[in-house]
Amino acid sequence: MFGILYPTQASDYDDLIIYPNPYKSRHSGLGVEGITFENLTENTNVSIYTIVGSLVWKAEDIDDNKVTWGLDNQSGMPVASGVYIYVITNDQNDKLSGKIAIIK
Repeated sequence: MFGILYPTQASDYDDLIIYPNPYKSRHSGLGVEGITFENLTENTNVSIYTIVGSLVWKAEDIDDNKVTWGLDNQSGMPVASGVYIYVITNDQNDKLSGKIAIIK
């Protein structure tokens, strides 16, 4: 079951940047390949969910300081326009959640 998530700010995420948000289809013409999560800590997990709580995409154990979601689901199919929920966690039990939007 999935509940409504409210953003929580942990100190390890003070410098987190998520861009572009909202993602608009015109961004693809500018060479933007998806939505980027930058300034992540080591051993970070990024999960993307639909508004009703279905897992769309997940990147685990990220040791780089950024990851880009290519706007596809776990099967590699493009996702639809809409609002999605991101959940970011790390091995220090820090957690951040919020909304991202895709406009095609």
